[in-house]
Amino acid sequence: MNTLRRAVQTEGYCIVRSLLSPAAVSQWRSVIGAQLEATGKAQQRSGVAVWWPQDVPELLLAAHTRGAVAAVAAAILGPRAEFLSAKPVIKDHSRTFATPFHADTFYWGGSTKISCWLALDAARRTNGCLTLVLGTHRQLDRLGRVSLPQAAKGFEHRIADAAVAASGLPVVDVELAAGDSVWFLDSVVHGSQPNSSQQPRWSFISTFRDGAVPDSATIWPDGGQACVPAGDVDPGLCLRDVEESSSTISALRAVQWAETLR
Repeated sequence: MNTLRRAVQTEGYCIVRSLLSPAAVSQWRSVIGAQLEATGKAQQRSGVAVWWPQDVPELLLAAHTRGAVAAVAAAILGPRAEFLSAKPVIKDHSRTFATPFHADTFYWGGSTKISCWLALDAARRTNGCLTLVLGTHRQLDRLGRVSLPQAAKGFEHRIADAAVAASGLPVVDVELAAGDSVWFLDSVVHGSQPNSSQQPRWSFISTFRDGAVPDSATIWPDGGQACVPAGDVDPGLCLRDVEESSSTISALRAVQWAETLR
């Protein structure tokens, strides 16, 4: 079993450093910004746009189906990995929202999915980095959930802060450099910090599944696009990255995340 797959199955997540080069990060931001402008979503209040494969700009689609992102997905999920959807998520001085604790499987159901949270800016606690509750992929039912009316402003299925605190599980802020990525199972409880800085925080979140596993989820009626990377992930690189991420995560101070979504 390769290092990435083992890390995800054991820990529920892994970090792949420098998935994009600085030049690629700049190019992605430019392409994403142009797509948001063209579709009238550049200034929408949520800072989020959901893209199905047919909506994803060609440069990004190539990365998810043939390039570096596809290679990591295939390393984790196997040769039948499929790219399902993606969303740019932008926090800035006017969109400072936090994201409450939740697990993606609450919304998707069906077979196991994995998401790639790719930083397009340095992601820090002060500007809204991802927060993970470690170990929840093995004991999600223990935390319960809070269901709100669908008219609520997003995330109608949440996990209460008090339940996370009572669980005693480590809560960590995953700080990343631009171009780094964290990959996590849909059963891992996560949220994000508010952006309390004046610094932007762009990220790109893409979702994948193993196409060889039957999936009852109805979110993707048209299915996904196969990940057929042109090359394999360098095992040595992955080993160093996973070892580095393990030491980074363990060194992070466990914090109690307070929901600030209004």
